[in-house]
Amino acid sequence: MCRSKDIEIISGHIRPDHVHMLISAPPSLAPSCIVQAIKDFSASRLQNTAKGILERTVPGTRLLHCNKRECNR
Repeated sequence: MCRSKDIEIISGHIRPDHVHMLISAPPSLAPSCIVQAIKDFSASRLQNTAKGILERTVPGTRLLHCNKRECNR
């Protein structure tokens, strides 16, 4: 994701409830778009990880999944 948008994550700290990152990006990219792209990517990865964990521990469990259009109704 970052390579395709010419974004470089220079450093970061992960905390239990938030993340700090120092990012280098072209001035043409709005900060809100950068954050949204990172959040979309991490949410997708987290959902795939959680799905695998739930399927191994609670058979038949499904995660609620909706796209932005469905969730904003």
